[in-house]
Amino acid sequence: MGDIVLIRNWRTGEERPKNSDTAVDAVAEAWASLDGKYDHYEREREQAKRDGRLNRDLHGYTGHYEGYQVEAEELIARIEKRGFVIKRKDDAS
Repeated sequence: MGDIVLIRNWRTGEERPKNSDTAVDAVAEAWASLDGKYDHYEREREQAKRDGRLNRDLHGYTGHYEGYQVEAEELIARIEKRGFVIKRKDDAS
């Protein structure tokens, strides 16, 4: 499994562990890229991996990593609510 960092739900303020290398990451990365914010997203993700948490006090912090992660989770939850399953292409099950 990938690295674990803490992310904060911007709606509730709740901080929780976030595993990397998930469908959420794939959706968040794609969305950030479409929005032209991938550089900000990647910079904050790498900082969080390196430090084990997000540092919101760093110069240049944008919140894009947390924002896209939370919104990707919500999109996936809504897709699954409609009966679709999201899984890795190489998942045999």
